[in-house]
Formats: sequence, structure tokens, C-alpha cells
Amino acid sequence: MDRKLSFKIGLFAFIVLYILILIDGSISFISHSIPFIFSSRISWMGGLIGLTVLTFEIDFNFVWVALVVGIIEDIFYSGVIGFYAVSFVISALFLRWLENHLPNNFIYILSSFFLTITLFSSIYYLLNSYLNLTDIRLFQYISVYLPTTLFTNLIYFVILYLPTEKIVEYFRKKLELKHEK
Repeated sequence: MDRKLSFKIGLFAFIVLYILILIDGSISFISHSIPFIFSSRISWMGGLIGLTVLTFEIDFNFVWVALVVGIIEDIFYSGVIGFYAVSFVISALFLRWLENHLPNNFIYILSSFFLTITLFSSIYYLLNSYLNLTDIRLFQYISVYLPTTLFTNLIYFVILYLPTEKIVEYFRKKLELKHEK
């Protein structure tokens, strides 16, 4: 793949992920002010949906894009550089590994997203726990926060999957990228 095409793919991925992160931040902000909506911290969910769809649809390694998006997320949401960056990069590598072993259909992409959410959320929790930035105990995290996060993300994934896939599909056709799966 030539450098110009790689740059276009990386820039497109960054823009899609950034827009999804902004949308997700807005959803998180609204959900904290409405009592009957789950108010769990889900600000990284939009980026992971975009990263999952991009990984399965375009044959490209998104590790550098995930690193930049993770650093931007750290600046916006956590105030500590590295938590989101490390979690996004490991998630991107994990998604790339899954994409090489699974077919490209909705059920496998949803399963990959669930596994990636679990991995991402667990890494983020472990980093916060290691640095004593959270008072949530492991049992409480596994029994309360992780299931709510997975359920909330299931709802958002179903809502955002089709529009994200259509945007990526349009971009892929525009650049005439081959779909290898």
C-alpha cells in the first residue's frame, strides 16, 4: 500500500473515530443528567465501535490511529496521559488479531466488539486500580460496572453500527480498496 493511500486511510479513520468520540461524549453528558439512563462512564465506546468496524472493513493496521485517538481521549476525559492510549492500542492489536481469525459478519463483529469492550474496560480499570485512582473493588467492577457497560454498549453498538458501516463502505468504494474477506 502506498504512503498516500495509507495517509488517506489513517486520516479518514482518525476523523471517524474523533466524530464518534464527540458524539459519545455528548451522550455521556446527557446520560448523567437524566436519571433513568445508565450513567456509566462510556466515553470510549464510540471510538471502539469505529475501530471495530474499520478493522473488519479495511485491511489496514490502525495502531497509530488508536494511539493518537487514545492520547486525545486522555487529554479530554482523564487528565492522565496514557490510560486511554494504552487501552486503545491494545484493543487495536486485539481487534487486528480477531479480524484475521473471524469472518466478516454482524454476529462476529458484535462478538469482537464485546470482547474488545471487556478488554478495554478491564485494562482501564486495572490501570486506575493500580494507581489508586478508583475506589471500586474488583468484585464490584465485575458484578456491577462491567455488565452495565456491556449492556449499554450493546444498545449503542446496534444504533451506531449501520451508519458507521455505511460511511466506511462509502469511503472504501471511493478509494477502491479491496475487501479481502
